[in-house]
Amino acid sequence: MYKKFDKRNHIFNLEQNTVSIQDMFREFLENPKTSKFIRDIFIRSIWKEVVGEEIDAYTTRIYEYQNKLFVNLNGPTVKSEVLIAKSKILKSFNKKFEKVGIIEDIILI
Repeated sequence: MYKKFDKRNHIFNLEQNTVSIQDMFREFLENPKTSKFIRDIFIRSIWKEVVGEEIDAYTTRIYEYQNKLFVNLNGPTVKSEVLIAKSKILKSFNKKFEKVGIIEDIILI
């Protein structure tokens, strides 16, 4: 058990302010800023797994907004390859991403 700091009194009260590591981690993940940051990292790693390192090297930006995956790719050839395989990529991405959410579409920008 870790000590929780009481900001009001600036003292540690071991009996009343103890919190488990599980609770600390849950609180960390429920924070909107950290949960978005972790989600973005997770999206980037899944993208790399699904499309491979070659296409990932041409990916300059990737983010999710309203269940859509926005991907910025450098190079028209890479964009056309992704467009051709879009449904396969989307299916594979959602299979790995299902615990976090579902992506409805991939939009290339």
